[in-house]
Amino acid sequence: VYMNVSLAVYPKGTAAFNMGLNHVTFYGLDMIGYDWGGGVRSGSFLLSNGFSGGSPTTWAQSKVPELNDDEFAKRRSIRFEHNTFTDMGYSGGVINFGAYDSCYIGYNTFYYVGISGEAIDISGGTDHVIEYNKLYKIGANGIKLHSQYRKLENAVVRGNLIVYNGNGTTYGAGLGVQNAKNCQIYNNTIY
Repeated sequence: VYMNVSLAVYPKGTAAFNMGLNHVTFYGLDMIGYDWGGGVRSGSFLLSNGFSGGSPTTWAQSKVPELNDDEFAKRRSIRFEHNTFTDMGYSGGVINFGAYDSCYIGYNTFYYVGISGEAIDISGGTDHVIEYNKLYKIGANGIKLHSQYRKLENAVVRGNLIVYNGNGTTYGAGLGVQNAKNCQIYNNTIY
């Protein structure tokens, strides 16, 4: 499947508080960022339940917390497998989400991620596995794990190849981890 992304893809659960975005797999996509002219391309996956309603812009910019406890929408088991992402993520993560659980990101290839974007930006949740991805020429951080929307716990990051990151307008790390608990990070190659 080929997709030319015009800014972002917003898979959305529902505005209801009792249903979440669950058990979704993105497999075998060949995605190229939208050409805005002047050599600028961008695009991303921003996963949201979007409680504020409205357009994709308001889902992305909503100040309403995306709650994820026993009384509100559960979000879990989102998978990205065997995809290729090229010229995406101008100023955010190509794959960008928080407050999800048990997500898998494996065997994907990322080329030329924008001037200040990450390939993978996970800002909370538990039991994520990020493995065997190839990341080339990433604008900021290759993989960023942090506690922003919710605590990040029990993630496994292994076997990823991250080459020439921090080449945009922002300096970055191949693999950045902050405020995370009980994570296993091993056998990654960064240069």
